Amino acid sequence: MESVLIADILSGEARNLNGSSLSDGDLIRIVQEDFSDRAVCVVRQWLLLDVLLAESARAEIEGEGRQPTILYAHNVVFDNRECIPVGDGLVTAYKREFYGCLFETGDVLVVLAGPGGRKYVSQPAVAALKNPDLRSAAGLLVHDL
Repeated sequence: MESVLIADILSGEARNLNGSSLSDGDLIRIVQEDFSDRAVCVVRQWLLLDVLLAESARAEIEGEGRQPTILYAHNVVFDNRECIPVGDGLVTAYKREFYGCLFETGDVLVVLAGPGGRKYVSQPAVAALKNPDLRSAAGLLVHDL
């Protein structure tokens, strides 16, 4: 059952969005120059996942200054902390801010590069995506951010 939830996240329909149109090299240079004091990742092949929650759970998350949206990225291009290997994926906690091609969660800023998407997902689907054993079984090299 959980593998079906992950498959739906990865292959189901999503609204097309565009991240930065700059090259990986240009984005990495900008990150190194302008965000040297922050933890930053540059990613490609990404999805913003708006999590469908009960009103009480939504209120709790919003009370913490977050919104019930997470980011899944299939391809990390750069991580200035060198915690996530280039080419691996990531999944974030709930967002704090989203502006243009910048997605902020906790202490990490993620630069969205190239085309991506946005879709609604259930809480069980997110739980499956965040489960390391299920990710591994699905063949995903994904790190929690």
